[in-house]
Amino acid sequence: APASVAMWSSPESSALRAGRDPLQKSGYGARVFEAWRRRWRAWRGENPPKERSDPGPERAPQITVETLRRARALQRAYWTPDATAAAQEAEELDALGLEALSWRELLRLHHLWTLRALPEGGVAALLEGAPMAPPDAKARALLDALASAASPYRPRHGFMWLGEGPPEGEDIPYSDHQGRLANAALTHLGALEVVTLDAQLEPLAVDFLPFDEIMTLACTGAPGFRSARLLPEYGAPERFVLIAGVYGSTWTLPQAESQASTSARMHAPWPHALPSPWKGGAHRIGLGMQAWARQSDYVEEGLALVTLADAYQISLAIEQDDPRFVDKCRGRGLDPEATRADAQAEASRRKPKLRLRTLD
Repeated sequence: APASVAMWSSPESSALRAGRDPLQKSGYGARVFEAWRRRWRAWRGENPPKERSDPGPERAPQITVETLRRARALQRAYWTPDATAAAQEAEELDALGLEALSWRELLRLHHLWTLRALPEGGVAALLEGAPMAPPDAKARALLDALASAASPYRPRHGFMWLGEGPPEGEDIPYSDHQGRLANAALTHLGALEVVTLDAQLEPLAVDFLPFDEIMTLACTGAPGFRSARLLPEYGAPERFVLIAGVYGSTWTLPQAESQASTSARMHAPWPHALPSPWKGGAHRIGLGMQAWARQSDYVEEGLALVTLADAYQISLAIEQDDPRFVDKCRGRGLDPEATRADAQAEASRRKPKLRLRTLD
């Protein structure tokens, strides 16, 4: 699939400053968006898929009652482990030392320690105002590692489009949200909770996609578990996943069905400093719909909570200070040096900041 960095680090952004619409008047930008729009509609079955050379399934998986049941069971099992088994798993991971663990193992340990910190009565007690146990030194060190610049779970600059899908006609829409993105929940940090699929597109396992590995998500379907086509970074093949529309802890509550349809709510602050944009949410346990915190590029907009069920596309940008900048550029078919030079030049001209469009 054609890919680029966000428009703010693209040569065509200079056309917008000059009063032209680069995506309408640029053949490349228009082709990129239109190709994406055709494919999005093909995934939904709205029109036959066009000829394509890239790998990956043509159509989104069918979300049946059985699919939902299996996906929900996997999510519930992950977030409600047997207490003895969870304690043993956490002890074994901790014994290896943080330096010896993979990033995914670090996030799993963070989940286990967070669950251990819940009050007696679990998540339901949070709704009654019960506090979580404060993080100890090890838990704070783990959070610092997962939020560090080297972590694949750090926030990333990105763009979100809200609604049911791309608009009709030739106009190319502005993103509804632009800025620094992170998951709004303490448990997720810079990760998206999904259910992976097997070769038959049936639910396989709960996974937490690091923001570092996400280039673009194209989403369709009703809230709950949404089909999403994932275009990964680093040239990895695209694939389908099911986005968990609801934080897994929600399923442990009384009247879980009604709780699952509520907007994202954050409960029980955990006293530990994390960098923006987590100041508005990621110190807390998430309940209800999975949401991302957005720290806007525009001062007047500040911090917002965006429910993933409302978005049909999410695209993450390559940033100059990304420790994997070169690898991301190469995975998108971009020249790293030219892209860095363009991004630096564009950054120096971003005063005052403008609302720009993306090429993804």
